[in-house]
Amino acid sequence: MSTTVRSDPWGRFAFLALRKWWWIPSLGAVLAVAAGFVGVALAPAKATAYASVEAGVSTSFEMSEQAAAAVRESQTSAVLAAAAKELDITPKELEDSTKIGIVQPSQVVYFRATALDRSDAVLRANALARAAALASIDRVRTKVETVTFESEHALDNQPLRNTAAEKSRVKQFGASVGSSQASLVAGSRRLLIIQEADPLNVDDLPMLPIVLASGIGGALLGTALVLLIGPRRGRVKGLGSLSMLFPDGQVLGLDSVRDVVASGLSTQDLIGVCPVGVDDEALDKVGEQIGKAVEPSGRGLRVSDDHHLLGRGPGDGMRAVEVVQLPALRPVVKRAMADPNAVSLLVVEPGTTRIKDIDRLADGLTGDAFVVVV
Repeated sequence: MSTTVRSDPWGRFAFLALRKWWWIPSLGAVLAVAAGFVGVALAPAKATAYASVEAGVSTSFEMSEQAAAAVRESQTSAVLAAAAKELDITPKELEDSTKIGIVQPSQVVYFRATALDRSDAVLRANALARAAALASIDRVRTKVETVTFESEHALDNQPLRNTAAEKSRVKQFGASVGSSQASLVAGSRRLLIIQEADPLNVDDLPMLPIVLASGIGGALLGTALVLLIGPRRGRVKGLGSLSMLFPDGQVLGLDSVRDVVASGLSTQDLIGVCPVGVDDEALDKVGEQIGKAVEPSGRGLRVSDDHHLLGRGPGDGMRAVEVVQLPALRPVVKRAMADPNAVSLLVVEPGTTRIKDIDRLADGLTGDAFVVVV
C-alpha cells in the first residue's frame, strides 16, 4: 500500500464550491455594478468659474493681499444675495453649495459650485462669479463718484472773482480730478472673469472606470465569500461526490474495505477507525468488513480505543491485528495517518456527515488513509 503524501483537497473543495455557487460572485458583480452606476449618477457635479484680480500693485506679497481681499469681498452677504436672486434660491443655499478660493500661486480666484445637476452647478458658479465681479466694479464706481462729488463741492465753494482766472482754475481743477479718477481706477482692485464654468468641463466621477472597478470588486467579494463558506458547507452526498474531492483512490465504498485491509496485513497490524458523524451501526458494518479481511490470515483481532498504540513499530505479519477506534480529533487522526504501521479509515455516511468535518480532520489525506462511505 502506498505511503506517499496525497494532494491537499482544499483546491478541489474550492473548485466544487465555486462550481456549485457560481451565482454568488455573479450576483455580487451585478449588484456592485448597479451600486457603482447609481453612485456615479447621484454623485454631485462640480463646476468652476475663474476670475483674475486686477490691482495697481507690483510685489507678490501685495498681490496676495489683494487676492485674499477679493475672496473676502466675494463671500459677503451682498454678493451672495445678488447671485442668489439671479438663481432664485436662498443665499444660504448658495453659500452651502459653493466655495471660493485662490488658485495658488497666482492672483486667480475660483468659484466652485456643487450640485446634483451639471447645468445647475454651472449656473451657480457663473452667477456667483458675475456677482463678485459686479461688486468690485460697483466698489470702484462708488469711489470715483465720491471723489467727483467731493471735488465738485470744493470747486463750487471757492469761486474766484476774476472770470478769466476762474475759467483757468476750473480747467486745471477738472484736469486734476480726471487724473485722480484715472489713478483711482487704475489702482483699485477689480475682478475680471477670465473663464466661465462650462457644462463640457464639469468635474464629475468617471462612469466607466468606477462601474468596472465596482463589478470586479463585487465578483471578488462574492468569490471570497464562497471560498470562505462554500467548501465547508453541506453534507456528504455519496461516493461519487467525495471521489471528486479525493480523486487518488482515497474514497472507498464499504465493499472495498476488505481488499484494502487484506492487502496490507503483511506489514501493518493497526487499523485506525475514526467515525465522522456516524452511529455505531455504521461502525459495525466497517468492523464486519475488517473481520472478513483478517480471518483468512488466521491472526487474532482485538478492538480497543487506545490510540496510544499508534507508532509502536512495523508489524511482523504474525501478531494480532489491533482495531483502534480513534476520537474525532485532528491531532490524533493526523498521527494515525503518519504511522506507516497503520491503515486509517474515516467512516462517513451520506446525508449525515458534514463535509466541513472531513476537512477539519483531514485537510489532506496522507499515508494509508481512506474515507469510507457506508
